[in-house]
Amino acid sequence: MDESLVFGKLASGLTSEERKILLEKLRHSPSLPQETLYEEQDDVVSLQIHQETYSHLPWYKRLLFLCLSFFQGISPIRLFANYQIALIGKWINETVPGIYDYQRDLLLPELYKRLVHLKEAARFFYHVLDQSINRDKGAFYAFLGSLEMENIHRRLDDGTNPELLIAENPQVPEAELRQIAVSNMEKDMVLISEKQKNSMYANARSLHCLKALSTFLFDRLILNFSNHSGGPSCTAGMVKDQLIILQNVLFSLKYFPSMALLESLFVFTLQESSDKKADFEMELDRLLARAERSLEIIHEFNQQVPLTQILRCTCRDLSVSPLIISGGEEWFLVYRDHWKRYADERFTHYIRTNGQQRLVDSINNFFKRTSLKMLNYVASDVNPQGIPVKGSLCLSFLLTFHSAIFMEKAQESLESIMLGGNFYSREDRTVFTESYNNLIKLEESIRQFEMRISPVGELGKRYAATQADRTISSSRRHKLLIVTDEANQEVFKIVGAAGTALEGLINILGRILRNPGGKESDILMNMTQLAGKGNVFIPSLKDILAQLQESLKFFNSIIALELGK
Repeated sequence: MDESLVFGKLASGLTSEERKILLEKLRHSPSLPQETLYEEQDDVVSLQIHQETYSHLPWYKRLLFLCLSFFQGISPIRLFANYQIALIGKWINETVPGIYDYQRDLLLPELYKRLVHLKEAARFFYHVLDQSINRDKGAFYAFLGSLEMENIHRRLDDGTNPELLIAENPQVPEAELRQIAVSNMEKDMVLISEKQKNSMYANARSLHCLKALSTFLFDRLILNFSNHSGGPSCTAGMVKDQLIILQNVLFSLKYFPSMALLESLFVFTLQESSDKKADFEMELDRLLARAERSLEIIHEFNQQVPLTQILRCTCRDLSVSPLIISGGEEWFLVYRDHWKRYADERFTHYIRTNGQQRLVDSINNFFKRTSLKMLNYVASDVNPQGIPVKGSLCLSFLLTFHSAIFMEKAQESLESIMLGGNFYSREDRTVFTESYNNLIKLEESIRQFEMRISPVGELGKRYAATQADRTISSSRRHKLLIVTDEANQEVFKIVGAAGTALEGLINILGRILRNPGGKESDILMNMTQLAGKGNVFIPSLKDILAQLQESLKFFNSIIALELGK
């Protein structure tokens, strides 16, 4: 199943036991903070200097700055600004000692330690975001929307549901039903209220700011600190540009993420890591604890590190203030585009699934006494941990064809031609021999592949080890994709060889039987001799040809359904 469909199914299954556990834990967690992350220091925040501010000073203070300016060659207003900056520096030294030395313009060891802790807190959200919104932003917003706009989500889900639409419009062609689904989706989008839009935008803003903080280049900033007798320190002027970026990000991340946002992040993280209830609850507890601690560290940094005031001192500029970073405005476009794509994929998947079931029923009827042999260790509803191999149905068909058609009905007669046939053309002999041998070895090839993807096989071991890996999610998915691609390539090789073999045998047999009398052939010199082995040989070949032709039709239908070829 396509990944977006998996996430769509995740978003629709909101009544699952795991969801109830999650809601209960999140909404009743006593320790998750519910306050602003960033607050300005009111006692020093408004020290911007203008001509008007200076003009309201007492006359004797203005006279003092005027006299000083005469001797120092600096304007009185600039001297007054420097005086205010010095007061800020003194305030920092007295209020939060060990953070910044104004006299030497040094960032001190205490700030170094807090930056390291802030980096660790931000890193937690990097992993969580990597396994959620970075994986599929549209699907993530759809899931978030199912929490913040439950009524809209239900309407969208029902309005794009192929089964419901087909039941309501049984005579409407598929193409029109797809258009109806898109039309329903567009109508439902208009019903989103301003309150719901604001909630979604606030969440999108939090996501954007969390991403900006988690991807901030902390290492580049921290590496500028060098060890001295008192501990790691750094000249503030060297890193002021980086501090300005960090200041803007922290200022923009003003509020704690909403519970709906945390739920969405954790669901997307946990749905990939575990299917067991015990593991789910344990992992959820771990994520809640980590989120709580990480948010506390961010909050503490904002409270205890006057970054704006440090920048005013090192830049010698009282007008330095944090700026809001942009981001999150695109949530609606992403959300709408996801639902358009999801509606189309639902129809495609529904039609493919129903078409596959009808095809499987026809195949079982064709094989009659033999049921379709399904492959082991391939991902399915009953085996979600298997490798998601493309063409698995095709391999199942070939496996069943080998035993029920080729070995049981065709092999003996074809072997007579293989061993006793005297071909006019060496090329025809080669085609027949290679085709026959490839089909003889078909079951062996498929079973070898099945062993390779088993838990003890080379591909199966690598896939299982990568799934169990706790490294960065994007890296793990890349490794899983490599294993899956290798498995797919092996499937394509087996399927391609089988298809070529089937076509080769059908071509040769068709030309052998081209003469209605069956006694002469432009392929075999000794056709009369072979046909003379009783009156059943030629009818048997005709029956085999018909069976092979029907098998090739099924084979091509499966290829078109599974691989789109």
